[in-house]
Amino acid sequence: MQEKVGVCANCGVDIWCRGGFLQGAVREDGRLVCLRCEADDERNGRSSSLPLSPEVSPHQSSSRNE
Repeated sequence: MQEKVGVCANCGVDIWCRGGFLQGAVREDGRLVCLRCEADDERNGRSSSLPLSPEVSPHQSSSRNE
């Protein structure tokens, strides 16, 4: 299952949630960025994404028929 959750604040590409996993990153300032922009920023020392927390997983499901 996939759902569009927004667009990258840097490059404008669509960002999806696929199988309960965000295909992007949420910055500390609340902006959503794609994985490519996040990786580019990490390489350039500019990453400011929020840390992932295992207890925060609203899309996690016990059934696997997605």
